[in-house]
Amino acid sequence: MSCSMGFNEFKELWAVLNGWKQHFMSIDKDMSGTVDPQEMGQAVSSMGYRLSPQAMNCIIKRYSSNGKISFDDYVACSVKLRSLTVHPMHHEHLREASGFM
Repeated sequence: MSCSMGFNEFKELWAVLNGWKQHFMSIDKDMSGTVDPQEMGQAVSSMGYRLSPQAMNCIIKRYSSNGKISFDDYVACSVKLRSLTVHPMHHEHLREASGFM
């Protein structure tokens, strides 16, 4: 593994980040540059996640500062949610590709 990013990988990352930015801006109704807990709940729900109130409280505590979530923290949360919910077959494919089973 080279620890560097090729052009195609960068392009894919840029597209994902742009999508998250557009989503963040659509959820940030007051255009403050941050989302509040209610807006974050709407964001998570619109991404297709159905989380318990306890899980949402944990997310808010982890990713908010003074009750507001910045775009950077929104991205960090989105990455974490995505990594925790990747389809199990994807993990199996990664194990097979890496030689670990």
